[in-house]
Amino acid sequence: MIPFHILKTRPAPPTSLNADLSPAFDAIVLRDLEKAPDDRYQTMDEFQAALAELVESGQVRAMSTAQIADTVALLCFTFCFLQIVSRAT
Repeated sequence: MIPFHILKTRPAPPTSLNADLSPAFDAIVLRDLEKAPDDRYQTMDEFQAALAELVESGQVRAMSTAQIADTVALLCFTFCFLQIVSRAT
């Protein structure tokens, strides 16, 4: 049941969990979680560039190194998981 839910349900934007986040961050995360592989970032370099552009724009608050590491690790896990799931379907 969980894999079906993951494949068929659009995730909530991060701002629904933390209103302090930028809507631009929502756009990056939700693009990375798109169901169709072609709609996601195609490489980690592309994903990292989008995050770097967001940081450079000043639309995100400063985070500690540990918070950045945790966030990047979670996003990388999600990216890899979606790549595996999309190949299995």
